[in-house]
Amino acid sequence: MGKLYEKNAAFLHQRVGEVVSDETGERYEALIVNGCFPAVKSQQTGKTYVVGFEDLVALAVSQGVDVVAEGVA
Repeated sequence: MGKLYEKNAAFLHQRVGEVVSDETGERYEALIVNGCFPAVKSQQTGKTYVVGFEDLVALAVSQGVDVVAEGVA
C-alpha cells in the first residue's frame, strides 16, 4: 500500500500542512503530489510516502467506511 520515495525524489507538489508527532516531536509535511495524490514527507529524513487513491479507498473500506451504524439512515 503506497510507495516510499527516497530523499530528493522529484515531485510536483503542494504543501497543505504540517503534523508534529506528540510522542516523538518529529515533523511531517502533508502534501498533494502530482496534483492529486496524498503524501507525507519526513522533515528528518527527506523521504516521501505517497498513497494512490485505490490504496486509500482500500484502507478506508478495511477500517469500516461502508459500515452503517444501527439506527443511522
